[in-house]
Amino acid sequence: MKRNSAGSVFLCAMAAAVLACMSCLCTTGVSYAYSSAGRRDPFVPLVGVSSERSGEGVWGILTIDDVVFQGVTVEPDGARSVIINGEVLREGDEVGRLTVESIGDNVVKIKIGDERFEKKLYEKEYGISGE
Repeated sequence: MKRNSAGSVFLCAMAAAVLACMSCLCTTGVSYAYSSAGRRDPFVPLVGVSSERSGEGVWGILTIDDVVFQGVTVEPDGARSVIINGEVLREGDEVGRLTVESIGDNVVKIKIGDERFEKKLYEKEYGISGE
């Protein structure tokens, strides 16, 4: 019987030592930073995150350089929405100086103030043509 008691004490001491070592490893503060190499970070959601260029989402758009075209969604009924600077907009939406005039598969036609622009999601080199 004494052997089992001594063995149990030894196992408990070893388990405590392992747990102590693991807690030290977990609190070292080592962190990992994703390097996007110029591409979109796949770990950041497309919607709800303000763009790097404009901290105010679509309300901060003053010029075409402030526009970040992030994607197009198509609903089952065929209605399209566009994601610009983390905001989901539909054709005809007006937010601040920005107006969404039309939405295609690869291109969105927008108006900023009195100027009209076409912004593409992908260039032709990727095999997707604009409208």
